[in-house]
Amino acid sequence: MAMNEPGVTSPPDAWQKRLGRCFGRAGLIMSALLSLGVALCYTWRLDAWAAVTVFPIWVWWLAGVLLVAAARRQVPRRYSLTVTLIWCLVLYTFSDHPLNLLRFKSGDGVRTLRIVSLNCAGNVRAALEVADLRPDIVLVQESPGREPLLTLARECFGDEGYVLSGVDASIVARGEVERLPLPDSVTSNAVCARIRLADGHELNVVSMRLETPSVRVDLWSPDCWHEQTATRRRQRKQLETIAKIAIDSSGSVPSILGGDFNAPPGDAIFRVLTPLHDAFGEAGRGWGNTILNSTPWLRIDQIWISPQLRAVDVYSRKTEHSDHRMVVCVLRVGRTQ
Repeated sequence: MAMNEPGVTSPPDAWQKRLGRCFGRAGLIMSALLSLGVALCYTWRLDAWAAVTVFPIWVWWLAGVLLVAAARRQVPRRYSLTVTLIWCLVLYTFSDHPLNLLRFKSGDGVRTLRIVSLNCAGNVRAALEVADLRPDIVLVQESPGREPLLTLARECFGDEGYVLSGVDASIVARGEVERLPLPDSVTSNAVCARIRLADGHELNVVSMRLETPSVRVDLWSPDCWHEQTATRRRQRKQLETIAKIAIDSSGSVPSILGGDFNAPPGDAIFRVLTPLHDAFGEAGRGWGNTILNSTPWLRIDQIWISPQLRAVDVYSRKTEHSDHRMVVCVLRVGRTQ
């Protein structure tokens, strides 16, 4: 049997190397195109693209980087490094306030109002965890029932506590509380109240839980895209209806809308909340994700506030008896210029 001369590649080996280079180049091109497509989806966040944007950006970053890693040995290093840097830019641009990871507790010692929002998953013990934080207003979703909330009101506020319970969401607060009626289409999603604080300030406060989208990864299925698009549109309609009641068009009464939005930060549905802003974007610190409690990968529990309110500290806190982390938001009433 004839032996190959030294330094000469046998035909099978040469074919395998050419095939490997072809797959490597294809993988790198796929990764680059994916980065472009993802950037466009997260920039415009059209309803038709909700099947993509329902995921946090790091999911797509991981997919893109894995494609680069698989192709790394088959393509010039400068190409793989360029695509990796593009993905890092996409990750930073569309991440949920990444600089908040570097923010420490606010040094502002003034505490005017402490809001706590928690999806209790129907667990009585989860609701009672809130009492240790000595809140002024508690926004509850997947409420455990009126009696446990009355217990929470007594623990937090004594005889000054008030419970406004709904089908799924509830409010527990100190002060004078007046229910604001909502249309029948959203009474199972939210409760809304006008709250007069002890210092005379009035607030419109909402506790809500929007429709839950399906968790689907079968992006090759047209049904997946149609379902996510329909869910996004229903969520927007729910939020629009709630916002019309809760947001005072005259601007004389500040609003606080909080709860389980079942939508990722930056989602297009939040555009209907103008002129409110996300309190975590103003004063959030640390890893603000709230779901799942043990391994939080998405911040679907949020608190939105009017321009008249200033957030001085916002963070998520791990719970013991819920699948969500709670959101703690410290506000100052009356924005200082």
